[in-house]
Amino acid sequence: MAQFARVQNVSRDAARSALVAMIRAQGEKIAASNLDAKVAVDALAGFVETSGQTLSIKLTPFGKLPVLQLMDVLNHEPIVALAQFRIEASTGL
Repeated sequence: MAQFARVQNVSRDAARSALVAMIRAQGEKIAASNLDAKVAVDALAGFVETSGQTLSIKLTPFGKLPVLQLMDVLNHEPIVALAQFRIEASTGL
């Protein structure tokens, strides 16, 4: 956070707020194609918002997917790749 604040030439609190806003904005785009991703985006935003937390993300595939095919999709269309998984995310102290 300190490095992001220095690059933006703002306080850490302002940098944290800006980063959370960027995460939520990008998350809305991702959540449009994968509702499970909204949970992960909210958890990630909460993680950045409050320092000293841990972030846990669990990806469970909906079915069998060859690793090479997954890697190819991740490189070209990451949102499509995420749609292949059920996403669970949580934060905690």
